[in-house]
Amino acid sequence: MTTPLRPLHDPWMLSPSDIRSRYGNTTPVSRHALYSCNAIVDDDAAKELDFDPATDQRRDYYIGLFHELRFYGNKKHSRKSKVAEWEALCQSWDAFVENFNRDPAGYRERVRSAGERYERFSKRPKILRLHEGAVEAGIPCAVPAGVACAQCQTGAVRLSERDINGYTGIRVPEELKTLREKLIRQLSSESAEGERNTQPRAVGNYSSSSSFTPFGGAAGGGIRTPSPFPERRSSGRSAAPTYRG
Repeated sequence: MTTPLRPLHDPWMLSPSDIRSRYGNTTPVSRHALYSCNAIVDDDAAKELDFDPATDQRRDYYIGLFHELRFYGNKKHSRKSKVAEWEALCQSWDAFVENFNRDPAGYRERVRSAGERYERFSKRPKILRLHEGAVEAGIPCAVPAGVACAQCQTGAVRLSERDINGYTGIRVPEELKTLREKLIRQLSSESAEGERNTQPRAVGNYSSSSSFTPFGGAAGGGIRTPSPFPERRSSGRSAAPTYRG
């Protein structure tokens, strides 16, 4: 039985230095200092973790819970926003503390469902697991060539199809092979869908009809513009009707 591939660290979690640089920031309307967990009430799930009060375990746990939902939603600060990025983050932390205390089970459900959507539709988790799974196995990055990998340095070696198919001495875990194939299928499906969406849709093709004229020309094969006056039958004289005002 293979061990499921998991990232070496949660991709949404901040580094200790980032936490220290942001901790305690407030705005004039802040009810809770950024990343301060003093006002958060532990629910049963948090109590089961039995945090060591002599460490930052509890603080880091709630910071992770906060940023996990933002990560799944790919929250980015808009340049058009009227507030600075750190102010927007303070406002979001305020909302997190209030929402979690009001309904911790509901917040956890939002995180769970957002994670499921992320795993199903996003390429990022597959790319991340392919890279970090390869690191754990001690082999080159398993992300297919041509696909951007944020964890790889420029020019880093990638696994080739020969490596994947066993023609070289590199042993690739089966779970990595399966995950790589899923990513390739997803990329192929998205590419095909994109091509279908960019193809022009014909609403009518009249170019093959040599008799077509825009407004009912001599050939009579086109669209006729109705006259506001009734037509008269030909009497041998000029076909143009005479109208008396």
